Formats: sequence, structure tokens, C-alpha cells
Amino acid sequence: MTGHTPPSPPKAPWPPPDHRVEPHFRILFDQAPLGILLVEARTGRIILANHCFARIVGRTPAELEQLDWMSITHPEDLVANRLGMEQLNAREISTYHAVKRYLRPNGSAVWTNMTTSRVHANGRDQLQNLTMVEDITAQRKAEQKSKSSPPDWRNGSGTAPPPWRPRSPCDAGPNGS
Repeated sequence: MTGHTPPSPPKAPWPPPDHRVEPHFRILFDQAPLGILLVEARTGRIILANHCFARIVGRTPAELEQLDWMSITHPEDLVANRLGMEQLNAREISTYHAVKRYLRPNGSAVWTNMTTSRVHANGRDQLQNLTMVEDITAQRKAEQKSKSSPPDWRNGSGTAPPPWRPRSPCDAGPNGS
């Protein structure tokens, strides 16, 4: 008998994949009430977008996966967003939040609350950003309208009532229904 040690089996990934959890995450992603994006941090390329985000920006998930976040960001918001993303990617901040506008294919802008954080996919070195997006366009319009409207004296406060909160564009089902 020699002193030869047999090779050890390959290491299993850690944490171990939980095949019970993955379908639930797929459901969360597909049916989330917020837009969700996974973006390659260095290039800004959209790796994955859910149906809600696609509805918000008027595109399909497949179309979005051919774009980067800069190409669908309103030009007036681009400089501030680049700065925030640079700080996030340099680990100066752990989360970046902004009220920003995305552009739809017809050129119209959609106002959003956006929150982005860093993620490491499967423990690899490739840095990615996870972004959650809420469409606040209707709220912004209601706020602008209330600022330009005379006070509502009927409620006794001399101010307009709070803006109505509409349904989210993500309230529709996967087929837009």
C-alpha cells in the first residue's frame, strides 16, 4: 500500500442550492408589484428585467436585455445617476436611491422611485446591481396639479386633499390584464 491519498471530491457550492426555494423566487420576480432589474455594474447592461419594469418603461424584458440603464434614463437625470452608481460600485455607499425618470420608446418620461444595491451573483467576482423601481408618475402629476390648483377650503385646512394613489402599472397580470 502506498501513501497515495485519493483526490477529494469536488466542493459543493456554498450555500448549497435549495431547489425548493428557487421556484418561489421566480414567482416573486415575475409577480412583484415593483419593477426589478439585475444590471452588470461595470457596463450598466441590463441582465434581467421583470414584467413590471418592462411595463413601466414600455418595453419587453427581451428588449431591455439588449440595453443598458443609461440608454433609457432621461438625459437630465443621467449625470446624477452616473455619480450615484459610481459611488455604489466603488463601495462608498451600500445603497443608492433616486427619484428619476426613465424614457419610454415614444419619448415620454416616467417618474420613478429607484433603489439599487450591489449583489454578488453566486459568490463570483462579477459585481451586479439589483434595482427596485416604483412608478410614481401619477403621483407627480397629482402633486403638480395640487400646487397649481386653488386651495380646497372645504376641508378646512386651506390645502388640497392628499393626491389620489392610482393602481400601479404592475397591478396588471402577466398578460397585461
